[in-house]
Amino acid sequence: MPGETFGSILGAIYRRRLTVLLVLAGALAGGAYFDRKVGPDFLSKATVMIPRTPPTVSLTSEGANVPDGPYLPDLSEELKVGAMGVLASGAVHERLALKHPDLALRAFRKNLRGNIDRFGNVEVLSYAPDARRAALFANDFADCFQDEMQSLAEASMRRSLESFLAEEPVALARYRDLHRGLVDYLASVKSVDLNEELKQLIEDRRRLESQLLDLELARVRSDAERPVIERSIESRPEFLLTRVTYARNPAYEKALETTRELSAQLALARLKYRDGHPDVLSLQAALDLVRAGAVELLKEEMVLQSRAESVDSLGQELVARLTDLDIAAASYETQRAILLQHRADLDERLQVIPAFLSEVALRTAEMTNARSLWEKISQRGAELEFHLRTGVRFTIMSPAMRARPENAKRVPTTGGLYTFCLIAGLSGGLLVAVFAELLARMRASRPY
Repeated sequence: MPGETFGSILGAIYRRRLTVLLVLAGALAGGAYFDRKVGPDFLSKATVMIPRTPPTVSLTSEGANVPDGPYLPDLSEELKVGAMGVLASGAVHERLALKHPDLALRAFRKNLRGNIDRFGNVEVLSYAPDARRAALFANDFADCFQDEMQSLAEASMRRSLESFLAEEPVALARYRDLHRGLVDYLASVKSVDLNEELKQLIEDRRRLESQLLDLELARVRSDAERPVIERSIESRPEFLLTRVTYARNPAYEKALETTRELSAQLALARLKYRDGHPDVLSLQAALDLVRAGAVELLKEEMVLQSRAESVDSLGQELVARLTDLDIAAASYETQRAILLQHRADLDERLQVIPAFLSEVALRTAEMTNARSLWEKISQRGAELEFHLRTGVRFTIMSPAMRARPENAKRVPTTGGLYTFCLIAGLSGGLLVAVFAELLARMRASRPY
């Protein structure tokens, strides 16, 4: 109203105070009717925490199964947006509708809401005519939210498990084919362990070279020994004196006996006769003669009794050694040819061993990779089956976080309802009064 003052506006409202009072009374009456006939709703709240570090189960270390501290909510914006997206997707409402088929899905969408509180937890808000149902729907909706989160998490795990289960036989078959190929290749090269065979071939080659060297040294030594042995054999006699036996000379023994007899007779004669007696003189002369003969025989006291000779043993040993040298010389070329042929066979086998080893190493690497892949697929598949069997939970909801009927709030409260009706009625009455005043002035100024 151009040119109007605040006082004129208040005057217009005052003139139409009855209209304001009627509108206000109508609003209060409507609030009383709503409170009596419709009744208030009850708001119940359940809380679900999505921890920053989800509780997991580890098969490799027990340390991963023991949390480092209390679970704390994840405050990241991405997780909040994701959680609200799951709550608003309708999948959670559909799950709840399956649990309560007697209620309409539209009512769930209207009376169930999700929110993120200031602590980063997911709040489930439920409106219902009574506190018990409000708490029941809030808890059921929170359970459905957790089940949906678990289902979304397990969906990827199940797809991975299906891939592992489909790939595991293929990986196992490839490993078996490579293993069978390696076995067949080793059979084709006539070896079980090429590394061990290579060591044995090198040892045989070294021993063969040693045998060839020993054979050559034996030949040189034989050539050097032969002339020496031949000269020794030529200088050795065929037989050697081995024993000579001597005995006393019988004539000397008889001369001694005669000397003793004559000495005894001479002594007896001297007892009977004087020294000049003929008997004494004859005995003395005989004794001197025998003694002189015994002295002559003293040079030949011992005479040769026997003499023994035998074949020369050293000469025989030299002849045997010469025979051995002849035999060795006769077999030298044969032995050398055999050893050289053996060495040629070993060299031929040694030349192809590196190629065999390279091929075996390549096949072994392929087989190792195939086995590693098969073991990883099998292990990961078993772990996924274990986790899916035991359940995967990425949310936490303790009993204290569940909604309770006694904690439900009345919405709206009686005081709040009448306060709202009072404010709404007063505002509406004022607007009606102002609008009526404007309409009356327009009709007065422009009747047509």
